[in-house]
This record gives sequence, structure tokens and C-alpha cells, in this order.
Amino acid sequence: LPASDAISITPQDPLARLYFGEGWGAIGGDTFVVQRQEAKLFVPVSKVRDLKIQLDTFEANTAHWSISVNGVEPRQAPPEAKTQIAIIPKSALHQGTNEIIFTFAKTIPIAPSPNHPISIVVRSAGEEQGAFGHIYVNGVDESPNARGYNIVVIEPNRQHIQRANFDTFASEQESERMAQFIAQIPDGAIVAVAASDEASFHLTEEGVNALKSLGAKIDLRGKFRWSHALFATKGAPESAREAASETNVAQIITGNALTEPSILATMREIRIEPAP
Repeated sequence: LPASDAISITPQDPLARLYFGEGWGAIGGDTFVVQRQEAKLFVPVSKVRDLKIQLDTFEANTAHWSISVNGVEPRQAPPEAKTQIAIIPKSALHQGTNEIIFTFAKTIPIAPSPNHPISIVVRSAGEEQGAFGHIYVNGVDESPNARGYNIVVIEPNRQHIQRANFDTFASEQESERMAQFIAQIPDGAIVAVAASDEASFHLTEEGVNALKSLGAKIDLRGKFRWSHALFATKGAPESAREAASETNVAQIITGNALTEPSILATMREIRIEPAP
């Protein structure tokens, strides 16, 4: 931690995940999500002194939660406050990396509601980035997670989920089969797409056009082992969100960024600064 500056950690910070250990959902949405009873944060300190940690827009379904820093529990604000503040005494800190553990007692309901809409996390990785195609729906990975394009369809009533994989590395027939599958998806259905390992080698124009009908703008042909993630509503291509990369994991998040079927707390910013 710089001698006089604060650390502000937000979900959109490209370096945010360097601070996080076990217990958190996907990083990169609108909020940080705690998904286990213990969640770890690692904070570097260069000058040992009293620090203040502040959790903004804090929500948890419990009258009691606790924080410990290197095994010491600091003084904290009343648990019902939307901004949680704890003062960490310098006696609990040391130079270098310090471990902060948040502990929670109860979960927040994850059923979709106006305050907690359906959560979908789409994560795609080419061979060099991890070779996976995860599609988490309310924290459950519904993706076949096999080579090529993985597609999960949540129909308008949200009661029925279709899952399919198309190995567009292996054959052009898989591209044609993918196009046929996308054509039969009803309007209004939510569609999540995640490429895994390698999806470009036998991807055909028919397959590309099928993805474009959902709102995709990226053509993976000629992009060997690229990641490609897409989130769309069938019949509303203008609303599609998309990410792709030659070197990075592609990720799309909507709702709470759940990768496990539980929420214990959410917060929009973590701020650490010298205590007043």
C-alpha cells in the first residue's frame, strides 16, 4: 500500500483479481459476490500503520458477520449499515502481503427477483488460455464444456434449459448442425455461447451467420484457438454482448457474477486507506 494513497478495488479494475483468494464469484461484473462462508482478500502493505477498510453498497442476509486480518478481529461498524467500515490496528499488520478473511453466517436467496435477476457468467478460453467454455446459470455450470462451441438456451419461461456442443474444430457438419440448432431457438429465449479449446478450424459461413443472427459481430474463422463468449436474446440481436481474444479469457456477466449456487454477500467497492 503506498505511504499516503488509498487502494480502491472495483469489479471493473483489470487488476482486481490479484487481490482475491477463495470464496468469491467471477470478477468483472457490477458487484463483488461472496459465495462461501469464508472469503479471502490479500492486501499489500509497505508502511505499517492503522488502516481503514470500507465496503461500499454492502448487502448480506445476516445480523452478524466478521472480519479478521492475519487472525486478528478489528473494530467494525454495525452490521446493518450499507457501508461497512473496520479499523485495522497496525499491530495486526506486517509489511508485505496481509490476509483478510470475511466470514458470513447465512446466504442471500438466489431465486431471480427484481433485486437479484438471473445470473449468467459466460467464460471462454482457447487452448493456451485454459481450454474451457463455462456457462454458469445462477451459479450452476450448465455448459457441456467440450471442444468447439457450447450453447445454453434458457427459454422465456426460464423453466427449460437446452444444452448443446458443436465441435467446429472437427468438421463442417458440426457448423451446419449448430446453425440448425440456433434456427430452432424460440424468440425471447436467452442464449449463452462459449467457445472452448479451438472452434475456428471447420467453422463455416453458415455457422458464422447463425451466430450473427443472435447478434454476434466476431467471425472466428482464421482466429485459431481464440476465446469467444456471447450473451444474447433470440430475436433481439441489437441487445447482444460479446467478447473474444487471441490471448485472454473472454467473459460476459449479467446479474450477480455467480460461479457457485450461493450468495452470502455483495459489495460494489472495497477501499483501504490510512485510518484517520
